[in-house]
Amino acid sequence: MTQTQINQTKPPKVKKNRRTLKKRIYRSFLLSSMINVFFFGIIIVLILAFAFKPVLLLSTNFISGNIATEMSKPTFLQEQGITDLHEFNPNSEQADAWKEHIMEMSKIEYYFPLLEMTESGNIPSENGHDAPTELVYVTIQVDNQNIYSNKPVSSDNMVMNGPIGSLFELYTIESIKPIMDQQGIEVGQVHVGLVPEVAAFFIFLLIILFCVLIVLSFIMNTIFSKLFTLPLIKPLNQLESNFRALAEGDYATTIESQQLQVKRPLREIESITNSNTRILQTMKNYTEQLQQQKDTVEEQYEELEAQNDELVRSKEMIEAAQRSLEFRERSLRNLLNNTGQGFLTFGADLLINEQFSLECNRMLDCSLSGCPIPEVLSLGDEDQAKFLTNIFSRIFEEQDVFKRSIYIPLLPDEFERNDQIIHIEYKLIQDPNSDREHDTIMMIILTDITETRLLQQMMNKERNILNMVVHVVNHYNDYVECASDYRRFCIEELDERLADERKTTKDKLIELYRELHTYKGNFAQIGLIHIVQRLHEAENQISQLLKDTDEMNTEELIRWVNELYLKTWLDEDLAILKQYLGEAFFEQQDVLLVDKSRLLDIEKKMLAVLSPAEYRLLLPEIRRLRYKSFKDLLQSYPGYVAELAERFEKGIMHFQVEGEDFLADTSKYYDFSRALTHLFRNIVDHGIEPIDERIAMGKEEFGTVQFKLSLEQGTIVIHVEDDGAGINLDRVRSRAIEQGLITEEEVDSQNADVLLPLIFHPNFSTKSQVTDISGRGMGLSSIRAEVDKLGGTILVSSHTGQGTNFRIKLPYEEVHDFHTVEFPAVLEPIVEKTIAYFHEHLKLEFQPLTTFELLPVDKLILRKVTTFVNVRGALEGTFLLSIDKPLSLSIVKRFLFEEISDDETILYIEDSLAESANIILGNSMRTFDSYEEYILMDPPITFFTENASVRYAQSDIWRCDMNSADGGMSVCFILSKKN
Repeated sequence: MTQTQINQTKPPKVKKNRRTLKKRIYRSFLLSSMINVFFFGIIIVLILAFAFKPVLLLSTNFISGNIATEMSKPTFLQEQGITDLHEFNPNSEQADAWKEHIMEMSKIEYYFPLLEMTESGNIPSENGHDAPTELVYVTIQVDNQNIYSNKPVSSDNMVMNGPIGSLFELYTIESIKPIMDQQGIEVGQVHVGLVPEVAAFFIFLLIILFCVLIVLSFIMNTIFSKLFTLPLIKPLNQLESNFRALAEGDYATTIESQQLQVKRPLREIESITNSNTRILQTMKNYTEQLQQQKDTVEEQYEELEAQNDELVRSKEMIEAAQRSLEFRERSLRNLLNNTGQGFLTFGADLLINEQFSLECNRMLDCSLSGCPIPEVLSLGDEDQAKFLTNIFSRIFEEQDVFKRSIYIPLLPDEFERNDQIIHIEYKLIQDPNSDREHDTIMMIILTDITETRLLQQMMNKERNILNMVVHVVNHYNDYVECASDYRRFCIEELDERLADERKTTKDKLIELYRELHTYKGNFAQIGLIHIVQRLHEAENQISQLLKDTDEMNTEELIRWVNELYLKTWLDEDLAILKQYLGEAFFEQQDVLLVDKSRLLDIEKKMLAVLSPAEYRLLLPEIRRLRYKSFKDLLQSYPGYVAELAERFEKGIMHFQVEGEDFLADTSKYYDFSRALTHLFRNIVDHGIEPIDERIAMGKEEFGTVQFKLSLEQGTIVIHVEDDGAGINLDRVRSRAIEQGLITEEEVDSQNADVLLPLIFHPNFSTKSQVTDISGRGMGLSSIRAEVDKLGGTILVSSHTGQGTNFRIKLPYEEVHDFHTVEFPAVLEPIVEKTIAYFHEHLKLEFQPLTTFELLPVDKLILRKVTTFVNVRGALEGTFLLSIDKPLSLSIVKRFLFEEISDDETILYIEDSLAESANIILGNSMRTFDSYEEYILMDPPITFFTENASVRYAQSDIWRCDMNSADGGMSVCFILSKKN
């Protein structure tokens, strides 16, 4: 799904929830307030309701008490004009005034004078009817007769049921007080009660009051609920607005701000806001990560699409490749079968596998599948087959790659069958039928090298030509004399000797044979090739003619010799020499002229064609041709100094390069010799004083310069000395301070040995002016650089007013000759070191049965245990130490210096003999003089050869047998014919 598809995805519809937090908080606050007001109003009403009855009772008691007290007073009797209450006349005038007073006391306005009264004397009500004015009713009885009563008739007749009736019954209160006469006797009663209408009116007022309180409470609660819920709802509305914006995708005003803004929040709201702010910050981080991941996913998606397209194309290519694979496999098999090489494999069982190329059948000419490989390669030689079986088994058992590489060279690398020379190459490869990494099989590659050998013969011919060139160059005088003598013989003497009638034809042939044989030996010693072959063929022909001398006369002999064209036989070799050495080489008989580039070309060809041993033997001869007299590099300086002296108007005696002369590679020292120019410039410019100064100082008018050369213990020593003014150390010191080479604090401690080497510092010069000759400070530093490049040293000493001496030492590389390798003399030290080693280290005494002798066959029979050491370099071959089993056990026990069983001894045989062979051959190589540094030894390998035999083609086998009390031993050296 792409980003566009994600953005266009709509959230599922959700049913709108009408229950808002605002309404819930408002209603909860309002309901809580209403409930509180309702219960509070009920409590107040109940309190008023229950407190009203005692108040009313107290009021009626007060009224009834006042009336009873007033009537019991004597003043009342006086006012009424009676002496006793029994005499009271309710119809008298005095009684009417008293009744009005009593009536006033029963009315409401008597107690609440501020109440507005209607025209009828009643209190106005809300329903338009007048409310009763009597608060209480009064009934006065004297002698059981009502003398006054304003009790409403309806109060007696009013009967109510239900809650209203209960309320009327509750508030129906009547207080009775006795009326006492003067003697304290009760004569009557005063009944005061609450008028029922007033009670009803009061109850109505309580109900109205309760309702008004409820309404006012509702209004106030509504107002205060909104006011009180506003601080809580407003932050929540802001949060809701922010979240709604976030939900609608308005990230710019929410996530990007990283903080929700809420005005005057409560602590809980603020905590929620802060938490949501942290959530938004986290969401922003997640958003950025998601954006990055989205970009990455989009890039990966594009890459996957590209890879998918590539995979589709690859699939098509693979399908096409698979279609052609079978064709290629068939073609490859056909190619392998016709490539001229044979391929076969075998495993640890040494049986040839079924898969092999057809070329193997042609080369080996036998049935191969399932055949043991040692029998195939040994060509019927049982001893060789036994040896190969041992070697192959060792290779498959050995896991160490390095040791395997040592065993493989012991295997035969070629054989000859049916006039074909077959080269064998061995390779260990992974076994395709096994999953284990270390399971291997061996592949043998058979190559018909018959044509290669022909090419090698051509290479040998080229090698012989190079040898001829080197010998002619090194023995040029011998060549010139021999060639001149041969030409003189062919042109001037041959015909005369053949025409001598005093000798028989046979004597003439014998004399001719003797002369040609002598020339063949002389030219062979010089190294010529073709003429030696021609002379050898002529010898064979003359030998045949000597058998038939009776059938040839002098004329026939002369005709036969002329047909040989003996005088032209040297031309072919001469043409080759001119090709390599140039025409100028033969222009003078006593002068050797060879271009240096031609000598370098010869060295390159020698490196490409010759074996390492041949190259190292011939290289010194060629290099010696490039060496010249070392003085030749320096001969120009006397004249150069004379020219400079004339230019600077100074007098200098003529001098020569003194000392011994020697040959050196002048190209190596050429840059140094050119750098000496700066030294002689400084001598003329700085060292030698002008003529007038020298005369004033009492010196000779002409200065002297000595230039001496010597060769001391492999070192070239050059002395250059003058008798000039010497080096001004004060000037050197001041210039060194100016250039920062030393500080003023170090000046006093700097002597001449420290200051003088500063003149070789780059850019250091004591002259203040620069000329075309000197003054830049680079001359002597250039000499120092060239001396350092050659690994030499340069020292300077100077005495003020007496002169300066420069002593230069350079390493000298001598060219050593390689002595001719003579066999078996060069091998004799091996026998001596073998006997000495076993005598000194193992206390074994050996007696050689023979000296080193060359075996007439290429087959060597080995003893029970054999150690092989390959030797490479100037001397190439293999050193063998083959011993009997009893002797091997004795050697191991002498090595370990402790008693062990024969079974344990066998475990140490290989290591002990390998160490012995390594020490013996190493000690022997130290006696090879100049060959030691050009011979390399491979690590020795030892195994049980079980009296097998081994063949070494193209090699000479030298062997020396020796015996000891513990058994016999053969010391052998397989010498490659490349030597």
